[in-house]
Amino acid sequence: GITYGIQPYGGHVMGWTSPLVLTGLIGGTFDIICTSLEFPSYPEIAKESLSEGEHFVVSAADHALQNRGPVNPKDLLAYPWVAFSKDNMGIARMGSVFAANRLRPPNITTTTNSAEVMFDLVRKSNYLASIPSSLLPNALGMGLAKLPVKGALWQASLGIAYRRPAHLSAPLSAFINACRKIHLPAP
Repeated sequence: GITYGIQPYGGHVMGWTSPLVLTGLIGGTFDIICTSLEFPSYPEIAKESLSEGEHFVVSAADHALQNRGPVNPKDLLAYPWVAFSKDNMGIARMGSVFAANRLRPPNITTTTNSAEVMFDLVRKSNYLASIPSSLLPNALGMGLAKLPVKGALWQASLGIAYRRPAHLSAPLSAFINACRKIHLPAP
């Protein structure tokens, strides 16, 4: 099921809405998935949100789009983008933001597996990057700046989905509790 989840399906870059993924979860091929929770609800599947995934646009501190007030999606298309390699969900989400504004997707000219490489490229050029909120402190620490795009570029509920058995097995229950503990809000 996981293999089907990361392959394109139904016009989307990723296949988490593929019937094969949900059939695998519902049918018992696997017990739990950690994913974006944006798929249809089923009575036999429990969905538990653990966090909100947000992506922000970063640029060099002296980028032309900095310090000019809120930036709209059309302005972002004038610049090249760098993205994480194989970040199918992030790239698809970016495309959706632009499509919702009746615009073409951004021009992703470079991909990398390294946040440091991404941040260095952005810092030394006019590239833009969409990064998750968890990496924003690192980007700021490397001299990048968050672009004044109104709110997050995109956000999604992230969490776990699992079959609703009559009784959760001890290993599955322990895994679910560990996920909850990791994602508890800080006091």
